[in-house]
Amino acid sequence: MKRAAIYLVFALIVGGVVATLISRDPGYVLVAYDGLSLETSLWFALVAVAVAYAAVRVVLALLRRASRTGAAMRLAREARRVREAREQTVRGLLALVERDWTAARNALLGSAQHTELPLVNYLGAAHAAASLGEHDASASLVRQAVDSTPGAALGVGLIAAAIERDAGRAQQARARLDALHKEAPRNVEVSRRLATALREAGDWDALATLADETAKQKGFGEDEAKRLQIDAWVGRLDAAGPETLPALSSTVPKSLRDESDVVGAHARALARTGSNDAAADLLERALDKAWSTPLVELYGRIAASRPDERLARAERWRAAHGRDAALLLALGRIASRANAWPKARECFEAALDATPSAAACAELGRLCALQGDATRAVELQSRALALAGVDLSELAPAQRGASRR
Repeated sequence: MKRAAIYLVFALIVGGVVATLISRDPGYVLVAYDGLSLETSLWFALVAVAVAYAAVRVVLALLRRASRTGAAMRLAREARRVREAREQTVRGLLALVERDWTAARNALLGSAQHTELPLVNYLGAAHAAASLGEHDASASLVRQAVDSTPGAALGVGLIAAAIERDAGRAQQARARLDALHKEAPRNVEVSRRLATALREAGDWDALATLADETAKQKGFGEDEAKRLQIDAWVGRLDAAGPETLPALSSTVPKSLRDESDVVGAHARALARTGSNDAAADLLERALDKAWSTPLVELYGRIAASRPDERLARAERWRAAHGRDAALLLALGRIASRANAWPKARECFEAALDATPSAAACAELGRLCALQGDATRAVELQSRALALAGVDLSELAPAQRGASRR
């Protein structure tokens, strides 16, 4: 109220002064231009200028407000599109999880232009397209994903390789991983994925080369790199034939020759190519150095010559590892080949007592059948099937009768 009263008093004073000045001398203003002239009093001209100025200010204010309103409307429309795109993306991802490939592809593609992360939409749509068998469309969507997010080529390539693999296109997935490995040879995740692809493809030579490279990479632990080398050489030895085995076995790195998995693969290869004695000798040397349950189990299955000598050697291991079920099973098998039936039966029984297994039941059952103990043989045969996970209740009556016979 006080401020309004002050303004009113000030206006009255100013008005009084102006009225006095107008009555004393109205003034004279002449505006002439190109033959036209305009005459008026000074005070009217001042009022006209003030009114014009105010009108211009009002028009400019209205234009600014209209501009802000238009921008606000555009922002509102864009925000609505983004919100709708986000909701559509969520629906697409849910459809992807539910394996509704067509709905997922359509929803993710329809919202890709207005979403904050188009990379997610394009990759999800690529996965859906690949699952529908639309592999060219999937490849195109992967390229769009790369273009949508600068610097994402490596990550997108890894995801694309996984999509190819899930779609059953193992060769294409491997080709993509090979290309990524050439671009980023020291990337640990690329090397890991490529190693998996090479294992699945059985390309042991390529895996061995990759294993040598990973041994020099800082991101790989020593155990992980060595595991790759072991897997590569096990695969090589398992695939070797009689012509290639001698040369291949001589090139096994010294650091791997005493590894249990490599020794086992070498022994299997020797036995497969007819060198049973060499395989048994190799296993004996390895077991004398370091005990390995898988190796002693393999030793028992190799039909080497001189079974009496092999049995005596294995008996010496029993003094230190007598409760090892694999050793007892191996002793029983070797004793069977040496025709030492009581010894074989005693070892098989001990193996069953130590750790019941389908293999021990089957071996003891065969031995009982040879010795004429049919009742025990059938009992052990049924127990072997049960331990192997066979549901005897699901066998046909004829099969159960054959089993009892």
